[in-house]
Order: sequence, then C-alpha cells, then structure tokens
Amino acid sequence: GEPFSNLDVDTRERLAFELREILKRTGHTAILVTHNQAEAFAIADRIGVMHEGRLAQWDTPHALHHRPASAFVADFVRRDALADERARALMRGR
Repeated sequence: GEPFSNLDVDTRERLAFELREILKRTGHTAILVTHNQAEAFAIADRIGVMHEGRLAQWDTPHALHHRPASAFVADFVRRDALADERARALMRGR
C-alpha cells in the first residue's frame, strides 16, 4: 500500500516533509510508490511517470512540468495540477 494514504492531510504533509529532510540529511535513497502527484512532487528529487506499464518519463518535478517527454505526461501533470487548483478554490470558497 501507499505509506501515507490513510493519514489526514496535515499529518501526511508533515510526515512527507520530515521524510524528505531525513533523506537529504542522511544521503539515503528511497523509492516511494504513490498515486498522489502532490505527494510525489513534494518529496521526490526525481519522479517516474508510468503509462501502460512502461516508464513514460523519469525526471525532476520541474522538468515534468516544463519539459514533458510526451503528450501523455503533459496531460497527466496538467490534469492533476488543475484538480489541485480546483480543490484549493473550493476550500477558499468555504
């Protein structure tokens, strides 16, 4: 399973930040499998985007946004970013 999936948002964000700091401080590498793009972009130095069982792009979060390797990667990254923006807008409207 995904390690942070059953946690509330605040705890998930705090643990993701702490994990990234521990990995940086110790120089260790970790592989995290997640369907949560925001989580991946917050923690990872490099991200692999899978499409139809194959690696579509392995790159930095910045490169995924600004230099997607394919139309699929561009749509995938953009779609999730739009969903996050819609969620933030809904929360502001409360």
